[in-house]
Amino acid sequence: MTGFRQAIAFLTRVPLAGAHEADKAVAWFPLVGALVGVTVAGAYWVLFPWVPSLLAAVAVISLGVLLTGAFHEDGLADSFDAIGSGETGEDALRIMRDSRLGTYGTVAVILSVGWRVVALGSLTPAGAVAGLVMAHSLGRAGAVVLLAFSPPARSDGLGSSSASTATTGGVWFAVISGVLVSTLAAGFLVGAALVAVSLSALILRRTALRRIGGVTGDIAGACEQISEMLVLAIASAAAWRGWAPWWAGLSLG
Repeated sequence: MTGFRQAIAFLTRVPLAGAHEADKAVAWFPLVGALVGVTVAGAYWVLFPWVPSLLAAVAVISLGVLLTGAFHEDGLADSFDAIGSGETGEDALRIMRDSRLGTYGTVAVILSVGWRVVALGSLTPAGAVAGLVMAHSLGRAGAVVLLAFSPPARSDGLGSSSASTATTGGVWFAVISGVLVSTLAAGFLVGAALVAVSLSALILRRTALRRIGGVTGDIAGACEQISEMLVLAIASAAAWRGWAPWWAGLSLG
């Protein structure tokens, strides 16, 4: 379970050893994502009866940012600054490495947070559990596949280390575990979520290859964020049409 501990240390602020060996832990990313989803969904479940749903959603998204250290939001911002700059190759990579936040990155993060807050705020506690677990696990599964099957844009960083160390078994474990956990949480809705995550990852991969010649850890973070947005939107739209998790009618409901 060393890889699992390393994945927790890398993806969250939980103080565990192994944060600098994330390339050995990427197979566990979806399960760590599911744990993050369960944690923040539990907070939503507690807050929902006491405050307006949108306020509960703001609190829960904020908790997720604190728990993960805005790790994926940072990747989203850096990626959109680089892609939106109009530059290519090394010039785009230089912008991606710049710690200063540009217009495109700022707008991307604002849209990501706002999108997720509105989608989450439309869900019941049971729907939030299903949506958040599915969003966090499938989002990280998509990032793992993107890293494993794309050339790295530079010789260092998570993109390079993942491409060189990812095994077929590890990638399959990431995908299968992410899909199983998501199916357990949300049932048949996982099908639509998988299509959305796959298409967004393919589009982002194509864009990254064209603009910077490969993928980076920041691109993987952007993939996770976009996937979260889309999956929560799917859950929100399905709930609007009457969907509820298969287990909502049991004792938890």
